[in-house]
Amino acid sequence: MTNSRTGTQIRLALTETPEIQEPLVVYAKMKNIGDDRIILDTQIPEEDIYYVYAKGGLDSTFTDPALALQRADDQTGVVLNRAQQYVWERGNKKTKLTLNLEDVPEAMKSASLDVTALQEALGDEGTIIDLSGCTLDSVLYEVSAQRPVIAKTGDNTSVVIIGYDEYNTYLYDPQKGETYPYGMNDSTELFEKAGNIFISYVEKLKL
Repeated sequence: MTNSRTGTQIRLALTETPEIQEPLVVYAKMKNIGDDRIILDTQIPEEDIYYVYAKGGLDSTFTDPALALQRADDQTGVVLNRAQQYVWERGNKKTKLTLNLEDVPEAMKSASLDVTALQEALGDEGTIIDLSGCTLDSVLYEVSAQRPVIAKTGDNTSVVIIGYDEYNTYLYDPQKGETYPYGMNDSTELFEKAGNIFISYVEKLKL
């Protein structure tokens, strides 16, 4: 139940009678002392916000998903977006996974490195996230979460990471229309030489 003056009230329906009949009620108060006015910012920022949770609480917030991921990696935490979707989790990556190419959005199959063009092509399917600067091991979580990752391989070349296992990544080459395995160590070296430029997306929740 919501009220513009009192905020949000949550009612808990219990299947068993609680031992204490009288609930503990806590009231939040805000006082204004003197002539100083309290101004509450009610504007919703236009940028996407990424929240890093670690060690039992909110650690930090970022508008750059790559920085949020790196922070979460350092703190053994997780990254959530404004919709409270998991963008990244430390230690929750499957040991191997390969996406069905037919399930990969056409925008991602293009392997374009133009974030703006990718977002326009992806439309309402999701929100593009630029994870440039992160490690291959980190961005493979996105593949584990059923999200392909575009990776730069050279000056004018890129591929789509659609799978991995203990020994290989599985790369889709849009120029040839082929998928092939590539050694994990070789993949790491290849992407590092290209600047670790990675792009993925987070699907939009359907209401």
